Amino acid sequence: MTLEELESVLPNGFHDARLVRLTLDYLDRTATLHMQLFVGTPESKDPEEYKAAIVRLTGLCFSSIDLPDSNEQFVPDGSPVSVSGYSEDSTGLLKPNESIVAINTL
Repeated sequence: MTLEELESVLPNGFHDARLVRLTLDYLDRTATLHMQLFVGTPESKDPEEYKAAIVRLTGLCFSSIDLPDSNEQFVPDGSPVSVSGYSEDSTGLLKPNESIVAINTL
């Protein structure tokens, strides 16, 4: 099943879905998303109902996710967590290959 097919069978698609946990495995090219899917409809007993779901993607090449809303519980003080392969010194962005050698390898 594709994401588009899954989205089409959900009452609200992925609208207002909440990502709870994400596991990326670049060697196996998979992503596992633990989500809370918004399944409530105006006709439902609970129009605001969410249900837990695990979505597993295969054939992953890369991943990019927007920052959470600053009002969400995952960012209680409004300060997002930033992870990057570049040094914090912005001059390193001008010469990205020099930043890469600063990353420690095992």
